[in-house]
Amino acid sequence: MFIGIIVYSKTGNTLSVANRVKQAFEARGHTVSIDQIKADVDEKKSKVNLTHRPDPTIYDRVVFAAPVWAFTLCPVMREYLTVLPELRDVNVYGIVTQHLSRPWLGGNRAVKKIRRLCANVGAQMIGEGVIMWSHSDRERHIEELAERLASL
Repeated sequence: MFIGIIVYSKTGNTLSVANRVKQAFEARGHTVSIDQIKADVDEKKSKVNLTHRPDPTIYDRVVFAAPVWAFTLCPVMREYLTVLPELRDVNVYGIVTQHLSRPWLGGNRAVKKIRRLCANVGAQMIGEGVIMWSHSDRERHIEELAERLASL
């Protein structure tokens, strides 16, 4: 199966999780590509200009990975997901990273936003996860998430 991991990562934390997920899929014999969303962001005006929009239609399955900003999905991924082409019957996964150590402090909301925006274009989210960067068991959580998604 050809799996695309489409990621936005400002600090590199979300990208590092994406790389671990990639390794888990590859260990199961899948071909995996990571493609990063690029954007110019004016945080003061909450304006996003996407400068690179990966094409999700070339993959058999897609993982969307992004950070949580201000207790919700970062505006770059939100903008990207609003301009997706139809992904009728495509299975997707949603991953978010956040600094705070409780998923109800933005992570759960961000995952729900990914699910809703993907459903708008016909995709079905079959796996998800929230990685809390300040959690003491972060490394174990990343490993468990990667293995769980790769086994679906």
